[in-house]
Amino acid sequence: MAGFGTALGVSNAVWASAILIQSGTLLYLYRKLKRLKYQCDEVIAETNQLRDEVQDLKLKIRFIEDSQPIPQKPHYNVTFSPSIPQSSAGDAAVLSPISRVASVTSSSDFQDAYDEWATSGDSTALLNRTNDTTFGNPTSDRFTLDKNDFGNGGVGTSSLKKADELHGNGDHQKCYDLLKEAASGKEDIETLWRTARTCHSLSNTVDQKSPKRKNLIQEGYKYAVAAYKIDDKNFNAVKWAAVLSGALTDFLGTKEKIKEGFTFKEYLDKGLAINPTEYSLLHMRGRFSYNVANLGWLERKAAAAFFATPPTATFDEAIVDFAEVDKLKPEWVENLIYLAKSYIAKGQKDKAKACLNRLVKMESEDEADREHIEEAKKLLKSL
Repeated sequence: MAGFGTALGVSNAVWASAILIQSGTLLYLYRKLKRLKYQCDEVIAETNQLRDEVQDLKLKIRFIEDSQPIPQKPHYNVTFSPSIPQSSAGDAAVLSPISRVASVTSSSDFQDAYDEWATSGDSTALLNRTNDTTFGNPTSDRFTLDKNDFGNGGVGTSSLKKADELHGNGDHQKCYDLLKEAASGKEDIETLWRTARTCHSLSNTVDQKSPKRKNLIQEGYKYAVAAYKIDDKNFNAVKWAAVLSGALTDFLGTKEKIKEGFTFKEYLDKGLAINPTEYSLLHMRGRFSYNVANLGWLERKAAAAFFATPPTATFDEAIVDFAEVDKLKPEWVENLIYLAKSYIAKGQKDKAKACLNRLVKMESEDEADREHIEEAKKLLKSL
C-alpha cells in the first residue's frame, strides 16, 4: 500500500507538472498572439493613413495637371434638383416678409470622390470640359443659343400669357411646344427664362435616372444662362439660372461640381439680394447647408486641395431655412423631405417623424414627388 501511495503521489506530481507546463505554454502563446495582433493593428492603421495621403496627393496632382484658373474663394459643393412649385401668374410675385434672412452659406449619398473624379470627364458630351476655361462662366459663348433654337422673332404678349396659363395648369409639354413654336428668333428675356422654367418642370415628370431628364436640364440651363446674359438683374432670369445650375450638378462628377458651385453661389446670392423672401431661393440655401454639412472626409479633403477656405455649414442652418419655407409652402414635398432628413441628421426623431407622417399622406404631382414620398415611407420604417 505504501508503494502504491508513493506511485500515486508521483503520478499526481507528474500530472500537475504537465498541467503547469501546458498552462505556461498557452499563456506564452496567448501573449505572443496578442503582441502580433497589436503589431498588425499598427500596420493596418499606418497603411490606411498612407492610402489616404496617397489619394490626397493624387487629387492635388490631377488638379495641377488639369486645372483652369479658379478664384480662391469659399466653395460650396451642392447637388440640387428641386421641383419648385410656381404660381400660374408667373414667378415675379413677392412673398410676405420672413423674420430671418441670413447670408448664404451652404444627394444624396456621395460616392468615392476620387473614383468619381477620375471618370468625371466622361459624364456627358456637354460636360466634358476638362480643358475648357469657359466652364462655369455664365457669360461664356458656350451657352449662346444657336439661331435655330428659336424661330425668327419675339414671342407676343398673348403667347407669354398663354404659356404662364399652361404652366400654372401643369401642362408643361404644351407650354414647351408653344414657346418653341411661337418664339421667332429674337432672344427676348421673357421667353428665355420661361423656356428654362418649362424644361425644368418637364424634367421632374420623368425618372431621375432617365437620359431625357438630363437632356432637359442641359437644355433648360442653356436658356437660363442666355436670359442671364441679357440682364443679370432680372429676378426670374437669375432665379432660373440658379435652379438649373443646381439641377445640373446631378450629372456632374466631383471636379465639375466644385467648379459649378461657384456659378451656383453667384446666382443664389444675386437672387436673394433682389428678393430675400423668395421661398425657392431659401430652399436652395437650405439645400446648400444640408449638402455641405453632409460632406464626407474625402470630399472635404478634395475641396481643401483646391480652395483656401473649405466650405462650412450646419444642419441647424438648413433646418431654419427649410422650416421657414414650410410655413410658406407646407404642401411642397421636396422641401418637407429635406426638413425631415435634416432633423434625422440632428437626431431629432420626433420632429422627423412628424414631417414624414405628413409626407406619406400627400399626393404626388410628378415623378420627383413620387420618389420623395416613397423615400419618406422607407425613412419612417427605419426610425
